[in-house]
Amino acid sequence: MQQEVKYVRIYVEGLHKRYLNEANEHLENHKKEDRLNVISKEYHLTASKEYLNKAEALGSVLDFING
Repeated sequence: MQQEVKYVRIYVEGLHKRYLNEANEHLENHKKEDRLNVISKEYHLTASKEYLNKAEALGSVLDFING
């Protein structure tokens, strides 16, 4: 059972890191967009929020796994 928990932890940590990186990337793209390109700025901001929400949920899972 411990081995399975270890594999789950590694998988969730990887997803958590990937989602945080995606959120940061979209936030950087949001900052780089021209102020007049409202649709693109809104897309990147929304995507960043979605990835942050996913990362937060996975952080809660990691807290539970780590006890």
